[in-house]
Parts: sequence; structure tokens; C-alpha cells
Amino acid sequence: TEIYTLSLHDALPILLTNLEYRCMSKSELAILAQVSGSTLQNWMNRRYYEELKKLGYYKNQKILLPPQVKFLFERLVIVEC
Repeated sequence: TEIYTLSLHDALPILLTNLEYRCMSKSELAILAQVSGSTLQNWMNRRYYEELKKLGYYKNQKILLPPQVKFLFERLVIVEC
């Protein structure tokens, strides 16, 4: 038998091609976007806040809902290694 492990880099295309977005923590999304958590937080609470608010987002939210994740994936540049 062979054992395979997936790195985040390997798993990223699977996540991006899946049309069903899942709940995700802000830290997970920051890792995928290759930015610090504070940078992501800043973008969400300043740049995208009004639009995210329409999707039920509030500033102290820990887990992002699928519509919020979809919104951010459409706007953030997800960089592959």
C-alpha cells in the first residue's frame, strides 16, 4: 500500500473547484489567501464590511458562513505555491 499526504497547496485546487462553499474560520481563509490574520481582518472590517454585512457578517464573528466565504473567494487573490 502507498500512503499519500496532501499539503495545503495540493488541497487548494479541490477547494476552489468545489461550488459548495463550507463554513470556514478566518484563520483558515487567511492561510489560503497567504496573508496574516490581522490583514484579513482589516480587509473584512474596512474594505468589504458593508457588503459582508448584507450577508450576515458581524465584526466579532469567528466562523464565516458559506455565502461570506464565497464572497471573499471571489474578491481575494488566492495564490498557489
